[in-house]
Amino acid sequence: MDEIFFYFLSILTGAVHKRFSFKFNKVDYSIPLRDIAYIEKNKRNVFIHTDREKYCAILSIKELLVIIGESLVRVHNSFWVNAQYVREIRNNHLLLYFSDKSNIYIPISKSYKLQARKSILFQLNHKA
Repeated sequence: MDEIFFYFLSILTGAVHKRFSFKFNKVDYSIPLRDIAYIEKNKRNVFIHTDREKYCAILSIKELLVIIGESLVRVHNSFWVNAQYVREIRNNHLLLYFSDKSNIYIPISKSYKLQARKSILFQLNHKA
């Protein structure tokens, strides 16, 4: 429920969907959404991957969606990506690129493929 609190706090301060705030093992974290490369969900565990670090939180899908809004693109039942990290869109996966020149492949499921492709291309073409 801390995530809900942080979400409403972000609305009151005018910073809605700018940060991913959560608590894990009694430690509070707040990560700018622009720094998140992708999010991986495995049951209630949520793994937040940035360019340099990996975090873990325990959230439901509903709580996760409240926090990220439409800032990240859902490409699979278990994956959301930041379009700014996408280097290639393939038929069944994405290639994400990191500043240390490493790459990671993220699967795209059939049910999300069309919408994910449109959303990623739109965000890349309209970035500020």
